[in-house]
Amino acid sequence: MNQPAPAAALPRRLLILTALALVAIVLGIYQWVELVQIRTGGGAPFCSVSETVNCATVWNSPLANAVHGYSGIPIAGWGVAWGAIVLLLAIELAIRSRTAQAAGDIVLALRLTATVGAAVSLGLLGYSIAIGVVCPTCLLFYVLVSGIAFMAFRLPRNQHDKWPSALLHSGGLLLICVALLFYPGRHTPSFNADLASLEKASGNPAPGEDALTRFLLSLPSQAQQLVSDSRALYRSARLIDRPVESNRLIYGNINAPVHLIDWIDVRCPHCKHLEEALDEIRRITPPSSWSEEGRHFPLDSECNPNVAHSDGTHVACLAAKVLICLGGSPRGTQVRTTLFQRQGHIDSNDVWDIAATNLSQRRELASCVNSAQTADQLQEDIDYAMQYHIQGTPLLVINGRQAPAYPPFIYAMIIARGDSNAEGFKVLPPPRDQILDR
Repeated sequence: MNQPAPAAALPRRLLILTALALVAIVLGIYQWVELVQIRTGGGAPFCSVSETVNCATVWNSPLANAVHGYSGIPIAGWGVAWGAIVLLLAIELAIRSRTAQAAGDIVLALRLTATVGAAVSLGLLGYSIAIGVVCPTCLLFYVLVSGIAFMAFRLPRNQHDKWPSALLHSGGLLLICVALLFYPGRHTPSFNADLASLEKASGNPAPGEDALTRFLLSLPSQAQQLVSDSRALYRSARLIDRPVESNRLIYGNINAPVHLIDWIDVRCPHCKHLEEALDEIRRITPPSSWSEEGRHFPLDSECNPNVAHSDGTHVACLAAKVLICLGGSPRGTQVRTTLFQRQGHIDSNDVWDIAATNLSQRRELASCVNSAQTADQLQEDIDYAMQYHIQGTPLLVINGRQAPAYPPFIYAMIIARGDSNAEGFKVLPPPRDQILDR
């Protein structure tokens, strides 16, 4: 049987419990906001440090996408809901303790909520270990869950308290939180939903305002808003007028009306998502409608002086040089695709095995990779990206202006032949105030 807590202990424990719940809510909101940012073309979060220490990889994992898809709320939103339930139960317990009311059912509800949170956290931690990626903010949340569980089981309760009331409290609060979070959850961008919107674009539409209008009106309201916001950011971006470099083209031709330049790191999950979206756009558009210039910004201090850390694997720098050496060739495109497909399970030996299938190819490629000319080309890519004040990969530029890496906006610009003033854009809602203020 639990021993009664000293009179001063209960308020102190409730204060700690409340503080931990508030931190959990704030952390969940932060993760949710960052998730929206990276899915609408924003920079990588600070916790995306390397291939194996990367919040974004976990947030965009198959499990996370499945939870969002089936429940309508991303995992970060469920974290907010869980923290809110703990907070509300702690507040109710504090009120009852002040008025000397029986509160054993609330304590039991807190223990039940904490136990469920701890069990789910263990499952998510196991999944993270299984895919070989660590999410620092997720680990912090698990620590908070552990602290809340510890404090919940330190609270005194009468052993005769019954479960029905506890279940009613915790379950009722869960329903309320889910109801409140369902709308923002359903309106949180989903990468899979972005691809689905592109898949609905049938055939090879002839460029023009009618095709643009039809496409934009086919999007759900949240996607239309994101396209509008992306367009506003694009139109306000600085123009850097620089000729297309045909030797860096990986798709299309030099005379295409829309020219994309993307800077990538093959370990970057956002770059992989962008590549998958561009592959779908290639499928539904004619090659003459746009071109793509592939450039590189390895997130590794080994070859990029603008990055403060290195993971010691040599993968990012080696892959960038390999792709520069193979640039403009079908083999280079195939190697790039394979590197992205095997992202997360690749080392420097794998890069060589993918890029060179025989000893002769390996020798020739190694000579190019180790040459001063290739090093100069990589540095040129890095310096070019710095002109756009790159914040993370991918960096996407359309016709000289930095653009959000949001697939529906990219496709809309291709339909509009690069004209951000095209008449079809008038069907969009106005951009949000915070976008205009940037």
